[in-house]
Amino acid sequence: MFAKNNLMHLLLFSYLTMQSTQITQPYNPKKHSIKESKEEHPILDLLLCNPSKALEKIRKVLEELIREEMRAQIKEGIELPLLPKRVDHLKQKYEQQCPLFLLEECEGTCIFSRKTNPSLRETYEAEVNSLLLKKIQQYPNRPIHSAHFGCGGALSDVIIITKTLAQKPDAQLHIHLIDIQHAPYIEAQEFLNNTHEIQENVSIDFDHLSSAYIPGIIKHSPGSIRSDDQLKDEAVSTIWRIETKYHQCLKWLRSTFPKAKISLSIHSTYDNYLDYIKNKNIPYADVVTAIDIPDETNFMQGGAKDYACLCKKTLQENPTASNVWLADYKGTIGFITCSLTQPANCLNTLEDDDNVPAYITMTEKVAHLHKNEDLCYQAAQL
Repeated sequence: MFAKNNLMHLLLFSYLTMQSTQITQPYNPKKHSIKESKEEHPILDLLLCNPSKALEKIRKVLEELIREEMRAQIKEGIELPLLPKRVDHLKQKYEQQCPLFLLEECEGTCIFSRKTNPSLRETYEAEVNSLLLKKIQQYPNRPIHSAHFGCGGALSDVIIITKTLAQKPDAQLHIHLIDIQHAPYIEAQEFLNNTHEIQENVSIDFDHLSSAYIPGIIKHSPGSIRSDDQLKDEAVSTIWRIETKYHQCLKWLRSTFPKAKISLSIHSTYDNYLDYIKNKNIPYADVVTAIDIPDETNFMQGGAKDYACLCKKTLQENPTASNVWLADYKGTIGFITCSLTQPANCLNTLEDDDNVPAYITMTEKVAHLHKNEDLCYQAAQL
């Protein structure tokens, strides 16, 4: 029995060690062996070499946490969303299996889905990684600021940052993630006069939030079939999940790359981001990037227009900035850039109140779309 217990402790120690690898020198695991292997690999290696497997692992661990909490609720005869006071102990338990289990990524029929066309996201991630490495080489003594527009579940962005730090483990990075999904968290933080920057060991006071902020939200939800308590729980759960996801990201990146200097801020919209960096005197981005936002059917509306405005404003304040958006334009998928000088092959022009045009161009074609037998769009590499 003593030997068996020692073996179990050894296996647990080995597993936890595998999950908390520290990288202080350039790191390049063997991609082929990890993709082909059926063995358990640390999340670091999966993010670098097999993102689809990483996503599978992330979802599996989150599903296990939810199932355990649901079993507890059934025994208690209650039905609640994930609430911090109930699941914080489960969070710590399941972070041992996967420290990033709240990361997400869209699936379904989207042409940029990793499940449908994995090579597209890999190509995009490699391109942004390359831009960041160039900026790090160009400005080795200061933080490199990146603005990731429409980041969604943030998996692609964490992969990009991980790839960059694996090659430059002592880099200085300030990462800005912009997505409308962050709005509940940002509105709560601004109500509490808190920063947009994620603080690894600082969390929202949910008791204060529930008594001072959330009742105001409920007043703006007239006619809801849900009770005030249900609305309050849903608001707390949403804000907790957003905060916890980025706590996980920041903690994992800093522990994995201890020589790097990493800051992480999140924002809800491009103008929310621009207002924030202006008020806090934070430099404009060195790299602006996007994937999976409205394509040519809404080419200069909504998300796409906001992204173009973000690129334009960034270039006006930081002329050396780079930007790249992987987009579908009339059946051709390629890297689209925004510039203040007119190129030879301009797809579109953005003009707003300042009467200074910005030019939208596809600088590199990556793939073209075709319909498969199931009438789903797939991308064929060029």
